[in-house]
Amino acid sequence: NKNAIEKFKNKILENISDKDFEEFSNILSIYEEENASIIHTADRLFMHKNTLQYKLNKLKRLSSYDPRNLKDFTILSLAFKLKSLE
Repeated sequence: NKNAIEKFKNKILENISDKDFEEFSNILSIYEEENASIIHTADRLFMHKNTLQYKLNKLKRLSSYDPRNLKDFTILSLAFKLKSLE
């Protein structure tokens, strides 16, 4: 149902700007590839691990979903992937 998908995406991503969306999308993709390793993800993104932690906390603050929690990560990842298909 397209309406349900739109509601889902909007609920999760409503407070995330287009600029932040691109950055968070990239972070989540690499974070997933690196099996949620902060150190490996930060290395691949060429940033300090504390900077990555700050960005993950910002995502949590904006979406109310914690990417470090597997259940929340799954929801975030799905919302980001669905929006990327637009």
